[in-house]
Amino acid sequence: MKTRRTKPRKRKAGLFNLKWLAVFLVICSLSFGSQAVTIWKMKQEIKALTLKKERLLEENRHYQAHLQEIQSDEMLEKMAREELGMIKPGEKVLVEVLPPENNQNN
Repeated sequence: MKTRRTKPRKRKAGLFNLKWLAVFLVICSLSFGSQAVTIWKMKQEIKALTLKKERLLEENRHYQAHLQEIQSDEMLEKMAREELGMIKPGEKVLVEVLPPENNQNN
């Protein structure tokens, strides 16, 4: 008779342990699942920020090159001549005088 009692107890114990294992797995999946989603979102944000950083670094390189170009002696001289009307000592400036336009709207 002892053998008959042990067999049903093993089945009950096995089902009982299986239920607790299922509960444990559900709890673990709920707690770790949200963390996995958070990690995935953070990785996506890191990718987006890395792309933004690269774009800003390229823009910075462009502005640095433009700044060096503007600060060159040739560019400064060109800006002084064209925008400020400056001339070098000893240079003569020719100014073109145009006659006034005649309006014939009488």
